[in-house]
Amino acid sequence: MKFIDLFAGLGGFHVALKGLGHRCVFASEIELGLQELYKKNFGLEARGDIRKVPITRVPAHDILCAGFPCQPFSKAGSQEGLKCPRNGDLFAFGDAPGTHCRHRGSWLPGVGIGSTNQRRGQ
Repeated sequence: MKFIDLFAGLGGFHVALKGLGHRCVFASEIELGLQELYKKNFGLEARGDIRKVPITRVPAHDILCAGFPCQPFSKAGSQEGLKCPRNGDLFAFGDAPGTHCRHRGSWLPGVGIGSTNQRRGQ
């Protein structure tokens, strides 16, 4: 199956799914150093900020993987939730390709969210 790797980081999803025989057709990572490492490790250029990638540039895929930044939602993080100016809106991009491409499944890991306010982004 074909998968995409959003908020790819070091490529943990890539390693796991490639090991299961699947093929990555698109990756996105905002941090330049991690983009370079991803290309070195997997031979695939990770696009930058997913908010700047036109949805039509995301190839058809069966599985969507998105290790979106959890700091705004974590008890150890800023706890700004969806109002975090840097990463609060990224959760919405985790399934945005699903509006353009049908996929069989999504993996969106997260952390325990403590309060109702955080769940509502307040």
